[in-house]
This record gives sequence, C-alpha cells and structure tokens, in this order.
Amino acid sequence: MKRFHTGMIAHGYPQLRRFPIRGKGWTLRTVDHDPYGTYEQMRALASKSLYRETRSPREIVVVAKTEEAARRANDLLWAALTLIQGGQFWLDLTDLDGTLLEDKELKKNPMPSDRTILQTSGVQEACQVAAKASFRRPAVFALAKYHFCSSVCSVHLVDLDPQFATETFPKLRRPIQSVQAATAITLAYGVIEELGLEIRSSAKNPSRLPDGSWNPVVKGELESRLMDAGVNINEPINWQIRGPRTKLEASKPRQIHHTAKPSPWARWTVRDRMVDVVDAIAHLSWLRSCVSSHRLDASMVKLLTVYDVTNGQFLARRLILESLGLWRVSRSPSNV
Repeated sequence: MKRFHTGMIAHGYPQLRRFPIRGKGWTLRTVDHDPYGTYEQMRALASKSLYRETRSPREIVVVAKTEEAARRANDLLWAALTLIQGGQFWLDLTDLDGTLLEDKELKKNPMPSDRTILQTSGVQEACQVAAKASFRRPAVFALAKYHFCSSVCSVHLVDLDPQFATETFPKLRRPIQSVQAATAITLAYGVIEELGLEIRSSAKNPSRLPDGSWNPVVKGELESRLMDAGVNINEPINWQIRGPRTKLEASKPRQIHHTAKPSPWARWTVRDRMVDVVDAIAHLSWLRSCVSSHRLDASMVKLLTVYDVTNGQFLARRLILESLGLWRVSRSPSNV
C-alpha cells in the first residue's frame, strides 16, 4: 500500500478520532503537519499522545494500492469539501493533479513551492462524505456535478444570510452572466437526476393537472422515491426570494410563491418561503426545462438571479447529504 498526501489539513477534538475512514479501494488517515519543518521532522513529531492525535493540525493522507485509486479518492474528497462548504472557493477539479504527493516525492522535496495546503473547517465531514459516496456510483457522479455547478457560480453563505447581507444581489444584466446562471441551474438539476430523484412524468401522465395542481400519481411516486432514498419529505427547505417581484416570478409554479409559508425571517424585500421538498424539485425542474436548457429565450433567461442558482444548489446539496445519511453531519445556516 502507498501513502499519498492531499495537502488538506484537519484539526479538532473529537472529530479526528474518527480516522481512519475507509472508502472503496482506499483509506483516509492523518499524519502530523508541521508547515515549517522537514519531512523527517514531521515524522519525528508523530506521537501517541491524545493531545497530538486530536488537537494538533493533521494532514489527510490517502492510503491506496495505486496512484490512480488515490487520485480518484482525492478528487472525491475535494468535491465533498465543496459540498460541505456550500460552494467552490478553493480549487477546481482540473487543478487537483498537483495537490496529491506520494510519500517518496515529499521525502525528496519536503517543501515544494507549488504545493497546495488548505486548512479550513469541514475537512473531517468531507472525508465522511467522500468515503460513503465512494461505494455508490450515482453519488460519485452527483458530487462531481455539484462541484462543477459550484465552479460555475458560488456564493458564500454569509452573503445569503439576511442577518448580514443587507442588500440583495443585483440583476444579471450581461448575457454571459445569464448563461452562467442558466448553466449552473441545469447542473444543479443534473445532480438530482444522478440521485434518481427527478420528476418522472410523460404526456400521458403529466406532473400537473389542468388547474395547475400536482398530479397525485406523479407526486406520490416521487415522494416514495425520496423516502426510499432517506429524504425527510416532511422537513421543508428554505427558498430564497429576494428583491422586487419580476415577470419570471409571475410565470413560476404556484406552489413556491402562493402556497408555501413565509420563512421566519421574511421581511420587506426578503420574501423567503419554506417549501416542501417535492415542490422545490418541481420548481427547479421548471427552471431547468423552461428557462435554462435548450435554446435560451432572452426575455426569460435575463430574469434569472443569483438566488435561483443558490436555491438549486442548496436543494441538490441537501439531497446528496440526506441520501448518504449525513444531512446533519455539520451545522449549517438556516437557509441551507
């Protein structure tokens, strides 16, 4: 077995006591991290004491038979960190080849100048997500799509918290921004499709009845698949609706804007709603099919907002985590 360093630093008690964490064909372990020492010094610092094992910074290493297996684990680990963080703020997956170093390479050059080192919150949780997802091919593809969706558009959670974000994001006035938002929405719904939690309807069995209400057959089948996947359909999701009303809002399905209850913090231009999961999926499906995919309608796509994108991303994020049994793996702001 070979050992590969990821450059991802974890710390804290008792989270580090969960290691080693085993994935499909690889294992995640931790080693002492001393950014100012040499490789030999880092090895010498290793201790069996509870303090060093659980409180000092520790680097995540992948133990695998081959470099190819280690790279698959590394890709999955960074995508999982994107999921836990709620956005892509560090590295694109195309940059990950330089983040993985084998023991012997690091021993030859203990402090390579181009090595990526990241110490941030959520590393331990990301390791859990990556390991669980590695045993489920749909989850692997869902994580990859979520990561690329986030690389197209990411907004930090604090900028969406109405307690701190005093201004709404401006309209996307340039065509390239509208295409960016449309692409991210399409990818977000793609995550849901990878999980097998999309709406399944047809011309003979549409999702909506003539009066605009749910077709109970289609809705019931979707709810059944969600429950089988471990999703709590009785826990609503916050749907961000910010700023003045738009023409696009008037065209949207009624379940989001007219039947869902206002979120507790809804005030003035913050018009967030607490939405049933099935209605959120239906809404994202509508955005994907009628606004974001195929040939774009300029009069519609220009009305997309950052909030349409983040709503889709947070819905996809929750469904991934919940289907892995890790929805409460970390505490998140109320809007996610």
